[in-house]
Amino acid sequence: MPNDRLLMHLDALPDAARTADAVVEAVGTTLAAHDRRHLAERFDARWAEALRRGPTGPADADAALGRIAEALDLSVGEARERAQAVLEGLAATLAHDLVTYLQSRLPAPLDGWLAANPSAPALPPRATPTPMSNTLATGRADRGRTLAEGRPDRGDTLDDPNPRGDEKLSSGR
Repeated sequence: MPNDRLLMHLDALPDAARTADAVVEAVGTTLAAHDRRHLAERFDARWAEALRRGPTGPADADAALGRIAEALDLSVGEARERAQAVLEGLAATLAHDLVTYLQSRLPAPLDGWLAANPSAPALPPRATPTPMSNTLATGRADRGRTLAEGRPDRGDTLDDPNPRGDEKLSSGR
């Protein structure tokens, strides 16, 4: 995740870089050590460093919001709003599998804030294949008999043991 992609999503926040650092650091405190390592490997160097900072968790969401409020000198309500904005920005810049992984590890309400932009168009529903109802074994729609019950029509080459008789090039005549 390039540094500027997250910061572009946060351009409306005052002191966006400092806010993003504080939120990513606080998110790191809510994660177990192995989750922090896994995510740090996939994050850009700046955000990986912020993720590794702070005490090893897992801390709860209230403790994380308190850390953000303290780091940015804000009220808990303002810290909550900034955390929500940063997590929504993260969701917009990270790969879907990484967002899903992070969501499954974050405590509520942080996990709910890590959602893609609600105004983004939804993915189309996956098409489910319809089972074939007409096969050679079950019979075709225009025929009343299955392959086993069927008999070739008169004049068909399957009815004659020597079709084309003398017309064949391989006949010895």
